Amino acid sequence: MSNREFVPVPTNKEEKRLFFHSIYLLDADGLSDALGDYTKYREVTSPASPNVKSDFHEEPGFEPLTNLILNEISGICREIFEYSDEYEYEITQMWMNCLEPGQSHHIHTHHNTLWSGVFYLNGEYKEFPGINFENPFYKHFVLTYKRLNAYNGNNWEFPSKKDRLILFPSYMRHWVEPNNTAKERWGMSFNVIARGRYEPERSLQSVVI
Repeated sequence: MSNREFVPVPTNKEEKRLFFHSIYLLDADGLSDALGDYTKYREVTSPASPNVKSDFHEEPGFEPLTNLILNEISGICREIFEYSDEYEYEITQMWMNCLEPGQSHHIHTHHNTLWSGVFYLNGEYKEFPGINFENPFYKHFVLTYKRLNAYNGNNWEFPSKKDRLILFPSYMRHWVEPNNTAKERWGMSFNVIARGRYEPERSLQSVVI
């Protein structure tokens, strides 16, 4: 089956309310295999390469993934957040990550973007370290809880799994613990922005992006 013929059908889609923020997880079985041999891009992957390729969203072979990302984010923004239908959603960067044994990703956010995410290209459920998120409020209030959950914790990890897509607000601080396996952990990361007018035109803070 060629890349152009594959149309991913998301399954097991979930909305996770983490620290009162929405994070979305969904599975697109078979999508990783349809993208072809991703290991050929080893020399342009993060974090090892100084020449990271960040325009995978413009490659025809990655069209099934880019379409899935934009369809899902467009639906979330229009149907759940009820943002204006006039916005057009655009992937601004998409790059590939390869965490070799012992490597990790430092804690960070993604600037100048609205939504970010990761799509896992390999790995069984929990075979590799997942993605961790920090509670933006934990430095301000530290209340005692009866039981740890996704609302009261200081941080939370979502397991990685081949063909899993995770979408999150770009301001969420996140990181990946060291890859303590003998295998490479592969994934695609990306940023998405909304094109259109921010705030009504009469507002002194109105801007068109």
